Amino acid sequence: MSRTRSFQLAWCGVVALALVATPAEAQQPPPLQLLPWLGYDPRAPMDRGRGVVAFGHEPASPDAVDSLAIRALPARGATVRAYFLQRAQANTSPYALALRPGLTANLVEFGYEVVGVPIDSIEPQAAWARVVYAFDAARQPEFGWVGLDSEAVRTVRWADFLPTQDLFLVDSVPWIFSDRPLGSAIPIAAPPSAGDYALHPVTTRGPWLQVRVVVPSDVCQDPQPRAQSVMGWLRYLDSRGRPRVWFAPRGC
Repeated sequence: MSRTRSFQLAWCGVVALALVATPAEAQQPPPLQLLPWLGYDPRAPMDRGRGVVAFGHEPASPDAVDSLAIRALPARGATVRAYFLQRAQANTSPYALALRPGLTANLVEFGYEVVGVPIDSIEPQAAWARVVYAFDAARQPEFGWVGLDSEAVRTVRWADFLPTQDLFLVDSVPWIFSDRPLGSAIPIAAPPSAGDYALHPVTTRGPWLQVRVVVPSDVCQDPQPRAQSVMGWLRYLDSRGRPRVWFAPRGC
């Protein structure tokens, strides 16, 4: 039996349980398929957003299914496009998306096997988050709205969270650091082995982050006697608030 098939069987009946928890919507449920979260897939499209909407508590038990409705509009009576689901299970993922067939789920791991739905924006009253929950066959994003007025929901914003982590550059970001925000470039030798470096945050200024660049990396290993440590600035959030740096959510 394939790993994907075993995950689907472990989640059998969860969509129905989620709909039972919302009887008004269960009268005309949308046709949904269940996509358990199986970990990061580098081949799949991804938008990490400006942060994530996540559950505000750990999954309780296999008999308890937590669900967050992803709606077409920021209103309680709006059509449900998908559900973000959480359930405690042995030897399988506690997270899944129930969504329209043909879509690819967009979930981001931000802690050890803890995932959330990426946020595109938050409306002015901060009662709703517009999320990027999936991509279609043409790799175009699918958007929906999640209500934030519940203790079952929490938000994590990269502007607050990333400066607390040991970081690295995402794939498309060049190895360029400056002496200040929008300042002059400073020479920092690139690591001889790809990825063998660490960026330790120091302070922020808007979308800019001052980091201590260590080459080779001193994360999860003893510092090398000839390691280079240089202070520099980089833009860690792009013009849309998306991260240009990332971290290892599972640690070493």
